[in-house]
Amino acid sequence: MDPRLWKLGIYTAITAVILLNFVDGICPAGQTDVISQYDVTWYFDDCYKNGTFVNGDPWVLGPVTIEDITPAVFYDGQYYHNGWEVDHSAFTQAFDSRIAALVNLPSVFDLSRIPTFPKTVTGNATVIKAISREPYEQTSACNPTGGERGCLKTASVLTVLDRIPVDNGRTLFRPPYIDAKKGSRSIDELHLELLPSLSKSGIQSVPDMDALASRYLRLWMDHPGGGGTAQLIHCNDYMPGYGQGYGLSNAEAALGLMLDDPIEEKMPLLIGYVQLGIDTFALQEAGVKWPCDGGQGSGRLLPISFAAVMLDDPVMKETIISASPRVYAESSQVVKREDGVVLYGDYEALEVFGETKYWCMFTSCKTATTVADPCGYIDGGYPIGNYLGNTNGPWKYTALAGHIMPELKALWTSRYAIEFMDRYQTQGLWASPDPAAPFQGSIDDMGETYGVDSSTGECIPGSGRFLSSHGDKTYAGLTGFMGSMWTEYRTLNGPITYCGDNSCNGDEAPESCSYDCEETMFYVSPTGAGNHDGSIGNEFTLAEAQNYANAHLGEEITFLLAAGNYGTFTLTSPLERTSWATWEALDANNKPVFDKVYVSAQGKNLYIRFDSIKIQQLMPVPAPPADGCRHFIGEIAVIKGNNIRILNSELYGVDKYLSNGVDVSSS
Repeated sequence: MDPRLWKLGIYTAITAVILLNFVDGICPAGQTDVISQYDVTWYFDDCYKNGTFVNGDPWVLGPVTIEDITPAVFYDGQYYHNGWEVDHSAFTQAFDSRIAALVNLPSVFDLSRIPTFPKTVTGNATVIKAISREPYEQTSACNPTGGERGCLKTASVLTVLDRIPVDNGRTLFRPPYIDAKKGSRSIDELHLELLPSLSKSGIQSVPDMDALASRYLRLWMDHPGGGGTAQLIHCNDYMPGYGQGYGLSNAEAALGLMLDDPIEEKMPLLIGYVQLGIDTFALQEAGVKWPCDGGQGSGRLLPISFAAVMLDDPVMKETIISASPRVYAESSQVVKREDGVVLYGDYEALEVFGETKYWCMFTSCKTATTVADPCGYIDGGYPIGNYLGNTNGPWKYTALAGHIMPELKALWTSRYAIEFMDRYQTQGLWASPDPAAPFQGSIDDMGETYGVDSSTGECIPGSGRFLSSHGDKTYAGLTGFMGSMWTEYRTLNGPITYCGDNSCNGDEAPESCSYDCEETMFYVSPTGAGNHDGSIGNEFTLAEAQNYANAHLGEEITFLLAAGNYGTFTLTSPLERTSWATWEALDANNKPVFDKVYVSAQGKNLYIRFDSIKIQQLMPVPAPPADGCRHFIGEIAVIKGNNIRILNSELYGVDKYLSNGVDVSSS
């Protein structure tokens, strides 16, 4: 079946739009003086030409005079309910004044936006009528029993046009509710060939396509302003309120569209979902943002991107790519370090309020719980990773949609939650290495015993903060439909490539990547410390670290070297390794020093890596002799060694001979 044959009326039939045509019982064909939808009824002063868009929402040819709308606006002596508007602001509303009271922002409700009857509306405009959620006297998030917080029950949108649309609207998406002047898009613009068709074999709890489609039949209002205010305007009959549910719903719908159902069965959901993307994108253009704010803003990036891809709209695509990190939750609470590690935490809070905002999380001055680490070492939040229980699901399955459908992922190069999900799923929380001092004393001690030292601009060194949480994956796993989709299809278009430096997935051979996921970390200092077990405050000496490496030849190990002089790095007759041993600076800005490096390998695979090391004392050697020995640079001698890498290091040599088996990326 050609899916576009479906557009001739099946979808409109299932939306329960009732067009009542009468003036004294009679209106000409194609005209009406009454339109009803979702328990809302508009009454006009005369017969007007009318129709429906492809999603079933009604339109009428203007100018039109509205004499009444039911149910009526209601004032209970404290709050206004059942409001309506003509055209709309992205930052105020006139539907229910409880919304303004709950967020303590009186300006969010604007009574002057409710017109008086009769009201003449010219095209192109939208008229939205809301029905408030009862009980009216309830003001605790409009929900006396907990759960979703929305103050509205449902809403219906009537579009007033200045001309009769193509196909009487049956093949057109409704114009965005926030700005009808933007016009309509045709379903003929949809690039149906881009939809994947993945087998449902092995997938658990596959959702019913009609049930998914029913979520998106009605208007999803998502203003004013985004964040906590937006969830209060969500219609409780069919919309999730909080960002977690909002994001999970939108991810489930997108993944459902990627299964192998016939295209005609996908079309109702596809149309409703693309309509949501069109509406949400128009809100973004009007200035609305959905920062994470803990867990408030998740779920808007995916439907906007899905609509942009399916319509192949270059303006939408470029707007998504170039948007500020604060526009979407999927980039507002994560950041990528220069070394490629993606860390969790609200960095705008840190930039706006300073590091006090972070350290206050540990004491009574706390006003936020997701602030980023001011030292840049570990994941933010208190406790570390706070609110990942809310954001993990929406971000994980948004990321999955992008991995399955690369056209989506191509728009998300700066939305680091996508990379963060791979890191979190494979490695868990990032809490080590953390050479920073923990919170101690009081907030007045910041900059003295912990925090950033104002004289150096670096965090005061210490024993770390959440070391025992490193690798924790408490929130990493979700089951059911989307969980099994991740298991089955995450690697459909490439492996999980995130591992510290974004180099490999942990299952590859050591020679194919620079760092592996399954590494063990130890700390090293020139003199060692404590009980010398390699933990923070109990550092190995260089010799102890070398002994450990030789006793664990198949273990992926990173030795983090504190600044200082370690003398000569010597390995004679080393045992053959099968996994990398990395000798890396704890602080790349304060490189540890080796006077010289001498390795006699006797032709073995060493799998040794030096990263951000300063090798300073010259040890002149001649060019490689005929006996097959290999010498490299003035101060590094490697005799018959393979798989040795020197990265980001400072080498002060004069004679440079690159042997087989030695790779260098240093100055």
